[in-house]
Amino acid sequence: MVRRHFGEPVRRLGPIGQPPITQWVYPDFIVYFEHQHAIHAVWTAPSSALSLQRDAHDSTRQAP
Repeated sequence: MVRRHFGEPVRRLGPIGQPPITQWVYPDFIVYFEHQHAIHAVWTAPSSALSLQRDAHDSTRQAP
């Protein structure tokens, strides 16, 4: 279902460990599988996007 919705991953890693965990890496996120079940997805923001978010957050703070 993941592949049907998002297409082929850029890279596949694993399986590693017991139970076997596999990662499908997409440009903006990683999907983690245990056997054939997707168990978690994590958004991987580029470092520049994180810097922009941090700057935007810091600019909303008021000086004491």
